[in-house]
Amino acid sequence: MKNYYKTLGLNKNATIEEIKKAYRKLAFVYHPDHNKSENASFYFREITEAYEILKDSEKRKIYDEIFLGNNSKQVEERMNNWQNQAKKKATEYSEMDYDAFKNNLMNELALVAKHSGNFGCLIFIIFGFLLSFYMLIKSLIEKNETLVGGMILNIVVYSILVIWLYPKFTQNYKNDRKNIKKR
Repeated sequence: MKNYYKTLGLNKNATIEEIKKAYRKLAFVYHPDHNKSENASFYFREITEAYEILKDSEKRKIYDEIFLGNNSKQVEERMNNWQNQAKKKATEYSEMDYDAFKNNLMNELALVAKHSGNFGCLIFIIFGFLLSFYMLIKSLIEKNETLVGGMILNIVVYSILVIWLYPKFTQNYKNDRKNIKKR
C-alpha cells in the first residue's frame, strides 16, 4: 500500500491543516500545466490521491487501520473504492489547465472559510448542550431543584437550535459545493 503521508512529506500525526497546506504547496508545484517535467503529471496524481484520502477523517482512519494491518475485507473494499475515486479526481485535476485548477482549489478553500463560522456556531451550541447536561446531572446529585429546571430548559433550547440549524448549515454548504463544481 502507498504511504500517503510520505507522498505529502508528512508524518502520521499531521493535522488536517498540515495536510491541506502540504497538498496546496505540492499541487501548485507539480500541476502538469505549470510544471513541464516528464514526471509532473504522475507526481501530481499521486499527491492528489493522497490528499483525497487523508483530508477526510473517516477515510484517513480506515487508511491508517489498513496501513497498520488492523483491517477486515470490508474495510479494504471501502478503501479501494475511495482510492479509485481519488485517482479519478487526480486525473481530472491533472487534465485541467493550471489556472482553472488554481481557481477551483481557491474556491474550495474560500467555501470552507465561509462556512467555518456556521460550523463553529454549531460546535458552540453542542458544547452548551453538553455543559447543560453535565450541570443537570450535577444538580440532580446535589438535589438542587432550582438548577434542575434551568438546566432542563437549557437542554431543550440547545436541542432545538441544533435540530434547526444543523440541516440548514449543512445544506447551505452542500449547495455551495455543487455551485463550485458547476463552474
